[in-house]
Amino acid sequence: MHLNCHSHFSLNYGVLSPRALVEAAVEAGIKALALTDINNVSGAFEFVRACDRHDIKPIIGIEFRDADQRLLYIGLAQNEEGFATLNRLLSDASLPGKSLPEFPPSMKNVYIIYPDAVKPIEHFRDYEYVGIRPENINALFSSPLRKHPEKLVAWCPVTFLDEEGYEVHLVLRAIGKNEVITKLANEDQAHHNERLLSV
Repeated sequence: MHLNCHSHFSLNYGVLSPRALVEAAVEAGIKALALTDINNVSGAFEFVRACDRHDIKPIIGIEFRDADQRLLYIGLAQNEEGFATLNRLLSDASLPGKSLPEFPPSMKNVYIIYPDAVKPIEHFRDYEYVGIRPENINALFSSPLRKHPEKLVAWCPVTFLDEEGYEVHLVLRAIGKNEVITKLANEDQAHHNERLLSV
């Protein structure tokens, strides 16, 4: 369910330390959690250690965003090889200053989640899925995606825990965009409901 969690290593976006994220998950009764910071894996070690201490299954990934901070896709590692593959994808673009590909290349040992059906679902690879947010469930009744439930996953991003965290997030976004908070566009900030949901 929580396959897209941000820590403060999602610079100018996330507000929680990896440890605080895990501790909140423990209180919510969550048994598996994915850390997917934006174009960054710096929090992975701290996150895995905290998960091990609390008997939570850690899943490591990356939220891939372009230079304009538009969400392209979320990559989740199935194992260490998958983690290396995701890191190579990020490094191959970041080090030479190139753009991330609109669609990831063919990969092994990973799962890819798109924020919407960005290409025909019939062309999805075995490991590619569309994330459906809780607020978009009703739209499925009139969407062609309803015919492909095997390609849909519950997508409940986590960026903050409460209203105070949301306010801090807005400040970070304003700093990151060099903009006044009241002028932030909806696409420049997290949804107000990007909070940890209990089981």
